[in-house]
Amino acid sequence: MKGEDNIEYVSPYNIKNSTGYKVEISGDHVWHEESKSDDHHHGKGASKHKAGGVYTCENGASVSYLLELDVDQLFKQAYGDYHLHAHKIKVGIHHESLKLDTIKGIDIDSNLSSKHLLQTGSGPFEIVTQTNFVDNKRVLSICSPIQIRNCLSTPLHLRLEHGNRKVELVVGVKEEAAVPFDFINKGYLTVLNPDNTQLSGPRNEIVSYTKIDKKLNQITVGDRNYIVKPVIDNDVTYIEFKSPFVIKNCCPLPIYYQIFSPGTKVLSKKLKSQETAEIFNLSRGTKAFIKTRVQGLGWSSDSLVYSESGSAVPDKIAIKGIEGTTLTLNVHTVQEDHGSYKIYLYTKAMIVNETLYDLIYYSCDEDKKEVKKTLLPGLNPLSPEEDFNPKITFYGDSKKLAIATKKAPKLTSTPFAVGAIGDQTTMIEDLTSNTAIELGINLSLVTAGITTYMHST
Repeated sequence: MKGEDNIEYVSPYNIKNSTGYKVEISGDHVWHEESKSDDHHHGKGASKHKAGGVYTCENGASVSYLLELDVDQLFKQAYGDYHLHAHKIKVGIHHESLKLDTIKGIDIDSNLSSKHLLQTGSGPFEIVTQTNFVDNKRVLSICSPIQIRNCLSTPLHLRLEHGNRKVELVVGVKEEAAVPFDFINKGYLTVLNPDNTQLSGPRNEIVSYTKIDKKLNQITVGDRNYIVKPVIDNDVTYIEFKSPFVIKNCCPLPIYYQIFSPGTKVLSKKLKSQETAEIFNLSRGTKAFIKTRVQGLGWSSDSLVYSESGSAVPDKIAIKGIEGTTLTLNVHTVQEDHGSYKIYLYTKAMIVNETLYDLIYYSCDEDKKEVKKTLLPGLNPLSPEEDFNPKITFYGDSKKLAIATKKAPKLTSTPFAVGAIGDQTTMIEDLTSNTAIELGINLSLVTAGITTYMHST
């Protein structure tokens, strides 16, 4: 109607249900009874924007909760007056067999984690409310004290049991799911094989996964292994599932690897630059070995990459090139506390050719009276089908390099130092034709993954 203001109210509140059951949410109006005497300030014609009564929210879902507000109160009252009364809600839980009292007086403006007891004939159960902020919205979580958190890159298949009741869950990648609050006491958890749910791991008490022991908690399901780690966040315990091993390629070029333990099938894979892979078929109870190769080079020898005893492992892998030359691939390992064993593959330095020339590079031995120049390994593909990038070359601990073109490989530049950050120039001269190519060289540090490259252009 003309002359009327059209007001749209957008709620800043989001309520997430992680109890394991469907809930009903509504305003708790006890505090309204205390303020009825103030109603005459607004009059009978005051416009109301109400939440529509009761919100139904399925387990794992969220609802945007609208406060039952007087519009005059929302826009005319001072900020301090607006917060004289807490905004409270009540929550009823729909259970198939238990009669549960409504949880009342939940303050949706509180930033504190709170516990709420549900008294039943089966004994008291606990519900937790806690607040987070996501995209400038206050998210109030109404949750069971134990949650499942899938930290894997694949879905997690679980079976929960309590008495004669069974619930099968599929927890999505990087998602969370509630352990129903009445399953916690005397309930059991079983991990299922995603390829064949008839195969399963051990059937253990749910609460056993919430205890932090000194030894690693690993579950084996067929040919897959999982690491289970409890993480406590205020009043909620998250049972995290991770892979035993994680490997990451921190290089700007693809890396091929083979990883295995004695008596196990060899896992072969190509990792793109900055790609991470989870490894499930290896157990943390035995040693693990790795072989690697990069473009233009063959496979390295077997190298110990994990020891179940905790002893040190080599931090370098030697990959042999042509004419006995060797490229050093560095290995950095991180043992998470009760979590994954992470393997990072990287090189300390690389050359990026940003010119229009096809270049080759020599390592220069400056310790001898005559400079010995050795061709860097990996400058040419091993086969025409190889995925090969001619513009990037790895090199190891060389202190000086020299450059030549592929058309004239014997005409090399003056050796230049590669240990000083900054700009410099070098020259490739052909005295027989009185021609020269001047090349600008920039040495800089480039962070990639966990490592820093010497970037030469």
